[in-house]
Amino acid sequence: MIAINIIIFLSYIILFVLSRGLEEKEKYNDKWYVSIFKDISVFIWRWLDRRKLFHKDNGVCKNIQTLNPGVKTEEIQKEYLVKKIFVILMIIFSFNIFSTLSNFNSNQVIINNSLMRPDYGRGSRKEYLDVYITPDINKNDQDKNLVIKDYSVNVNEKFYDDETLLVEFKHGIEYLETAILGENKSLNQICEDLFLPSSIPGTSIEVNWEVEDFSLLNTRGNLNNEDIDKDGIETYIKAILQYDENVFEHIFIIKVVPKQLNEKEKVLKDLNFELEKSSNRTKTHNYLNLPEKIEGYYIIWKEKDNNTSIKIIIFSLIIAVIMWFYQDQKLNDEIKKRRKQMMIDYPNIVSKFTLLVIAGMTIKQAWEKIVKDYDLKKRDKQLERRFAYEEMKITYNEVSVGVPESNAYETFGRRVGVLPYMKFSSLICQNLKRGNKGLSDLLLYEALSAFNDRKELAKTQAEEATTKMLLPMMLMFSIVLAIILIPAFISFNFL
Repeated sequence: MIAINIIIFLSYIILFVLSRGLEEKEKYNDKWYVSIFKDISVFIWRWLDRRKLFHKDNGVCKNIQTLNPGVKTEEIQKEYLVKKIFVILMIIFSFNIFSTLSNFNSNQVIINNSLMRPDYGRGSRKEYLDVYITPDINKNDQDKNLVIKDYSVNVNEKFYDDETLLVEFKHGIEYLETAILGENKSLNQICEDLFLPSSIPGTSIEVNWEVEDFSLLNTRGNLNNEDIDKDGIETYIKAILQYDENVFEHIFIIKVVPKQLNEKEKVLKDLNFELEKSSNRTKTHNYLNLPEKIEGYYIIWKEKDNNTSIKIIIFSLIIAVIMWFYQDQKLNDEIKKRRKQMMIDYPNIVSKFTLLVIAGMTIKQAWEKIVKDYDLKKRDKQLERRFAYEEMKITYNEVSVGVPESNAYETFGRRVGVLPYMKFSSLICQNLKRGNKGLSDLLLYEALSAFNDRKELAKTQAEEATTKMLLPMMLMFSIVLAIILIPAFISFNFL
């Protein structure tokens, strides 16, 4: 864990040092540590860009160009990719990722059609095996083979024979003679709690305990020796060893003496006393005063460190990966919103364009009128940014600076990349080449078709909204069902 952490920190330090050598350093108004990570992100981006690892014709770059029409997107693409790298660096650094590999137990090997039993005291285990059963040669239905997957075989541990068991009982008593002492020195001077194990380690022998005086000692080994005579009290405890149906008993004679406190226990006792004293003295105050000194000692209080768990570190790695792809998905969602918005605006644009052309305007004048009306409403904050009108505005600016109309309208259709707009631009370009004869009829037909498509889109959106409502409805149904059924089951239990 420490080695991995050091490697991660060293990697960041190396990147930081390398980023200090950038020829053109970016200037930020952020805090110093944010600027450091941004510099590292820019360094990584430049390193990747020099090696052509970010292709400018990939889907992300195209999406950025689509969302920013008429703008040079090289700087925007750089900011987007640097931001992605920055987020990943921050997540990895914040949690200091570390992953642990588990060691898998090797499967039990079948040797000579046998499974090795667990040794004495290991307990039984289950093995899941695949069984292939074929009929005997003498059976008529030899073709009926059976295959049983994950067949459970219970492998019991190896059992003691009588002679070995007696030896193990004696070894168990020898172990208990020293084990039950716990922190005590001998059975004749018991002043600390006893350790009364429930089994003999390394065997399957269970141990039960009986005590003579429960007021002095319980079956868990806890002593009550604070107020006894200094000469002590003699008593006994009985160990009952059991293996399968075999039982072996042994009595230990012990002498319980008053508890002797070591230096640490004396200090803790004094500390508890001072804390209780301070608590009683300040029980009407807002704060409990912690003691700063006890007899012979000064006290310094510190809050307990809360170490970050490995699960949170691993979870942070998952978040980092998700965040990397989430930003691209968010960009794709923006593209979908753009397309949906343009499909909604298309009938209004076509119908307005048709009315203006029928009223006697040229194609260029009608286009200009729509763009200027949009600018006016946007300036008065009556209308938010609409992608279709922004694309029309770019085309209007191109025509204004001398780009041929047919080329500008054709470029408009390709740039928008939405089928109805491509059809609309193609219709305008064809009529510019062949004249305006019949253009009004074609535009009227296109406007009618666009409104029909708008109706179908509205139906689709309504169906999607209905589908999205299914989950809340199911949750509400589950809550109502629980409110009805839980009291019913409770009432049945009381009958």
